[in-house]
Amino acid sequence: MRMTPHPEKELVTPPNGLSKRLQSEDSTPTPWKRPCFRPRCQDGWKLAEAMPGFPAGTALDPGDDAFVIGNKALGQLDGQDCILQRAGDTEEDEVEGSSDAGSVALSEGLERLLWSDDEEPPERAKQGIACDSLVPVPQLTTETLRRLPSLTLAIQDAPQAPEKLPDSLELAPVVAYGRSRKRGGDSIKTIQAVQASSLPPLALPPPEPLTALPPLSVLLEAGRASFRAAREAASRAAPEVPAPSAWLYPSRPYPSHAWQWDSPDPSPRQGDPGFLNYARSALERFRTSGEEAEALKGSDAMPLQRYQLRVAFLLHPLSPLSRLLVVHATGSGKTRTVLAAADSFYRSGKATCLFFPEEAVKENFYQEILKFPGAWRDFFCACCDVPNWRQRRHRSWWPEEVAQYSPAEVEACLGMERKIRLGCIAGSFIEEWSRLHPDVPPPLAPLRAFKYTAAGGSRGGWKRNGEFEPSRMDSVFRFGFDGKNPMSNKNLVFDEVHNMLALPRWKGNYWKEPLRRLRKAVASCHGSTLVFLTGSPVQTDAEDGQRLLRVLKGKEHSDKGPEGWLDVHMERPAEHFPKVYPQGVPDRPLCPELESELVTQVELPEEMETKYLEVESQGADIVRLRDQCNLAVHHSWALRPQKRPLTIEAAEQHCRKLLEVAKALWSKGEKAMAAVSRRGGLQVLKELLRRHAPDEEVKIAVFSGHCSCVVSKTGEVRVEPAEALRRFNDVKQAEVRVLLLDTAFGREGLSALGVGQLHLVDVPGSWAEYKQTVGRAIRFGDVKKGSRQSPGRSLQVYLWAARLPRDESADEVLLAQLRDQGAELCAAEEALAAWSITQVTRT
Repeated sequence: MRMTPHPEKELVTPPNGLSKRLQSEDSTPTPWKRPCFRPRCQDGWKLAEAMPGFPAGTALDPGDDAFVIGNKALGQLDGQDCILQRAGDTEEDEVEGSSDAGSVALSEGLERLLWSDDEEPPERAKQGIACDSLVPVPQLTTETLRRLPSLTLAIQDAPQAPEKLPDSLELAPVVAYGRSRKRGGDSIKTIQAVQASSLPPLALPPPEPLTALPPLSVLLEAGRASFRAAREAASRAAPEVPAPSAWLYPSRPYPSHAWQWDSPDPSPRQGDPGFLNYARSALERFRTSGEEAEALKGSDAMPLQRYQLRVAFLLHPLSPLSRLLVVHATGSGKTRTVLAAADSFYRSGKATCLFFPEEAVKENFYQEILKFPGAWRDFFCACCDVPNWRQRRHRSWWPEEVAQYSPAEVEACLGMERKIRLGCIAGSFIEEWSRLHPDVPPPLAPLRAFKYTAAGGSRGGWKRNGEFEPSRMDSVFRFGFDGKNPMSNKNLVFDEVHNMLALPRWKGNYWKEPLRRLRKAVASCHGSTLVFLTGSPVQTDAEDGQRLLRVLKGKEHSDKGPEGWLDVHMERPAEHFPKVYPQGVPDRPLCPELESELVTQVELPEEMETKYLEVESQGADIVRLRDQCNLAVHHSWALRPQKRPLTIEAAEQHCRKLLEVAKALWSKGEKAMAAVSRRGGLQVLKELLRRHAPDEEVKIAVFSGHCSCVVSKTGEVRVEPAEALRRFNDVKQAEVRVLLLDTAFGREGLSALGVGQLHLVDVPGSWAEYKQTVGRAIRFGDVKKGSRQSPGRSLQVYLWAARLPRDESADEVLLAQLRDQGAELCAAEEALAAWSITQVTRT
């Protein structure tokens, strides 16, 4: 490459049409290209450093062979390397207003790569003109790059990195891209990459055609990830954020003395032999010191329970545990356990990501954050200027107070939107916050809740075809991102974690691939704290619990033993839960004595039997035949004008089981709930309840997705699902006495309070479905003082099954399967609980 010096100050016409770009006043990008920089002068190029015979500042024409990066150019003058800069630029201009000039230069270089005027128009790109393969910059040019003031890069000349880098050398392990301005006969471009770190170079395959180059955001994300990886390797000895010594709310010192190890040998690590006894000794020391009793004393009306406090103690950053599978009885308050763990992560310095199976459950979590006292609620109140929040700081908020703020507001605030840059919280925000709110320490990392499928899909950075693209990630996943796995270096909390193995059948196969990606990412993550919560770790197979443990331990701890990964609590204290009849429902397997109290059989009339046998002869599956036990008419036709007289007027002959359920729901005059699928006759049961309602005042709440409503004898009002549930649970709306629960929408994360009767209209297809559905009416705190329930309140569970006079019905077949599956899976849960940190007792 040769450049010609100009003795006069004025520069001749720049090459490659540069003058047209400089003279153009319109910088609006066209559909196929845009200018890569905004020139600060129109004087061309000059020498940045003096050369023999040429003083610094000499105006030069860089020629077509110059290698341009940002506002710098590399070339040769009389056979010697030289550095050019645009005329008018000064060293002060390059670094003014930015402490990271290297990033600015890299960005400009990348933009030149993507949007240079050398790029061919779309017509030529469609012809398949491809670029050459990536080639390294010659060694001489690499040495010259070291002197570029605008690129603070650590260039390694030797093939192997030195043992110790000089302290004065600023690491920026990224790849700087430039483009040769030389034109060939076919106008084929040559892309050159500058190796700028001791790490292996980033291998980006050449695109075909040139306009198919990766987006700028992808290249920048790769550079930032490489920078973070090298910075972590260079300063591995000291963590960026010290482990917080406080925990719970109000804040108090964490009792780290409970983990004291008296033996001269090193203390066992999680998974090592002896760790189970070590953890149990720490819990006993914590209890006997009196600090556990002190922590359980709360000014709030609903303080933490001992099993909830235990999880917060085990998962604190100062604890030797980093991963835990928490198995608590259905309805025992796992959301409050999640909140206690989230408060422990408040100052951990790692982003806290929570995962829920449904959008409604996710929104409910944000409402629970506002309901109970906690550090995250304090931050939200101070950030959003909630009126008089300090006077309400240490008590639970009423539903009316929580309803003033939407889940979207809470999500945006706790996710610290517009406060995260390059995976870090802006230091100016921390300083300004500490000055304005000295009594509310800011979180050192954001918090956000996700759906399982979204986390394994677009929010986690995956395209629909499974390709991972970091630029698509949610901003919270960028926090601590290692360049490969969005789940690394995070606090990960999974509610109803059994959904990670496989969603229920009614959701279809569409979500299996996002769940598979999520499982793989969680299993291969490193540096993360993992919390798995579930009430039924064994869903459909006896090995489900072991599969969850394998995902929990992941590749990082795959060689570890079974000690210390599991905490089980299956008790339901009488002071916090209603008494359930028959006793043993839903945790114990079915037996003849239990079934005699639980199952209510209905013999199908002749009309329904004839239709059942007709559908069976057509080869229908067991689910379709189960629906036939409820309705003689297909549910989509049942309420049409042609069939309505049969299903409503002649219900005794065409839907006898639904008719009997409707009468039973009104029989005792107490709050009742019926769980039935839409295809099993939910809409028909709603009409039968309306028809047989005792008076015009009583109402029926229907929880069924977009079909949710509140019904009375005189009319029907469409509402959101959460509103239908709120009206049923509201003690001030006693006229809403019946809740119709669509089993497709209400198996998990839903709390129905004050229920005296629970009717399972469809025989559950699996043991997990049975436990989850019954668990909706067995909720922690359902008998608290001040409600219309009393501590002696009970819940009666009914399971309805149709019976054929001369054959076995689908309901009876499913009931036998439920009996066998329950015995097998309960035995598997017992075997799994043997490795629990705490001793397990069942009520």
